[in-house]
Amino acid sequence: MNKMKIVPKCKSNAEHFVTCEGKWLPCCVVPTHNSFYEDSIFNSDDFQVTETNIYGFHRHPKFVQWLEDIQEEPDNAPRFCKNKCGRNIRHEVEHQK
Repeated sequence: MNKMKIVPKCKSNAEHFVTCEGKWLPCCVVPTHNSFYEDSIFNSDDFQVTETNIYGFHRHPKFVQWLEDIQEEPDNAPRFCKNKCGRNIRHEVEHQK
């Protein structure tokens, strides 16, 4: 059985995106999934770039919790996270042998 894990590239601030409204998003793929963005933690004033420096978002409790959640429950992660940062654990183990 294949098991997925999420290895978030956004965790190290390697990728991020700022919307035209000035909202910080953890990944450049997020805006292409409007239904997620509109209902997400990132569509709040907490992630407005005029309020916080970009590196501060990685210490924001909502973002930290969101990262923990998608890593602990990868099946419940947004589809774009699975596609961009998902890893097949069985596939990785076979390649390490």
